[in-house]
Amino acid sequence: MKQKILLLFCVAVITVSKYNLFAQSWKLSGNATTNPSTNFLGTTDNKDLVIRTKNTERLRINSNGNIGINTSSTPIALLEMHNTRQINSIYVTNSSTNSNQYGFRTVVNGVNASAFRTAGEFTASGSGSQNIGLNVLASAGNINYGGICNATDGATANIAVWGYTGGPTGSKNYAVYGSIASFSAGNDFAGYFAGRTYVSTSLVIGTSETASNSSVTIHSPAETSNSILLVNTNESGNGIQANYSGSPSNYYAIWGIAPSSGPSQAGYFSGNVTVTGTFSNPSDERLKENINPLSNVTDKIMQVSVNTYNFKKEFSSLNLPQTKQYGFLAQNLQKIFPELVQTVVDKSKGENNFFEYKTVNYLGMIPILTKALQEEHTQRIQTEQELQDLKQRLENIEALLSQNGALSHSVNQKAFSSAVAKLDQNAPNPFNQKSTINCFVPSNTKNAMVVVYSGNGTSVKTFNNLNAGNNRLDITANTLAGGVYTYVLLIDGKQADSRQMIITK
Repeated sequence: MKQKILLLFCVAVITVSKYNLFAQSWKLSGNATTNPSTNFLGTTDNKDLVIRTKNTERLRINSNGNIGINTSSTPIALLEMHNTRQINSIYVTNSSTNSNQYGFRTVVNGVNASAFRTAGEFTASGSGSQNIGLNVLASAGNINYGGICNATDGATANIAVWGYTGGPTGSKNYAVYGSIASFSAGNDFAGYFAGRTYVSTSLVIGTSETASNSSVTIHSPAETSNSILLVNTNESGNGIQANYSGSPSNYYAIWGIAPSSGPSQAGYFSGNVTVTGTFSNPSDERLKENINPLSNVTDKIMQVSVNTYNFKKEFSSLNLPQTKQYGFLAQNLQKIFPELVQTVVDKSKGENNFFEYKTVNYLGMIPILTKALQEEHTQRIQTEQELQDLKQRLENIEALLSQNGALSHSVNQKAFSSAVAKLDQNAPNPFNQKSTINCFVPSNTKNAMVVVYSGNGTSVKTFNNLNAGNNRLDITANTLAGGVYTYVLLIDGKQADSRQMIITK
């Protein structure tokens, strides 16, 4: 009997032990009726949880909750990962059907107002040929963004993208690098910044990474027509504004450089231009050679056509003035002063639809007009001297007549018939409407006339077939231009007397 009782006790102990053993096991084929508060994988003491494969530690969760993957020591962050074998440390794909999908998303919302918060920091370092902190690709969408970075709600500063780089001399380091394969029919941008963008030192744009001594350096590709295109559709403001407030005198707010030969232009303005300061051209004698005095320009000036005109509306793309203009015709001026006319190109309708037209160097006409005034002044001085000589000769003749009063009237009349001819000063003088010239023609005169000359000696008006005796001649100002004129009394082809008159406008 005792043996049966002992046998039954042993069977009961084994059965209970077996039940308790299987009740505490974690099945590899899956578990049911688990209680997360009591059933779990892990430790209940102050020990790390380690997962191994091939008897090598792959993952460690320390007693503080930090997770380390392929770490050789206790992880120092909530998640620390070391990779010495694979090309990717983390590879995430998202092919869900949700309206919004994120491959990787981090959100930082700290409570310490004095500390900075960074949603992500990416550092690539080492001695390799190329280090990229962050490489973002987006494709196959109507609108593709390589990355969207937002920074808001900061009390003092908000930085959407912060790039910092440094390296040994001679290396190329990019804090932020954006690239597109090529220009397509759509709108492709290597970078997009919605708002003000600040560059603390210098910005280099274009086909070369070589900077100049400028804050902004642009190396345009060969297939583009403009280095900078600025469009301002606001009701106010400027397309471009350049300010220079430095003290040295050899700096410029805007500096344009282009070859002087050919149609290249250092600046082209389609529309009105206002200069509040001085407008000057190089004229230093040290810059010049083949210096020769200008002469005989008055006759050429008289050939220049001066006109009023309006620009055609069909060329409105050039933003030409729409009011009445005063000036020269380039084709006419080119025949007389070809150096003052050149051909320029308008590219407002594209490189393949440009329009050539002629321009006039109006400033270049200033020295020519100055020389014409000098020649006119010299001619006027010469004419005045000749008139003074004639006046002196007449006075000498009158004195001679007085000394020879015993001569008979017939002899006196025959010998000095031209000497008693008389030409009075026009009245009024100066005048701007009408003036009268009185003159006396001797009775034995065969042909008498009064000829009016301009300042350059050109005959502008003639009174022919004057009668013997007193003659009254009227001149109206609207038939002549304003200026100084000389009128001469000619008796039988010889000058008898002369005077000057002035017409004012």
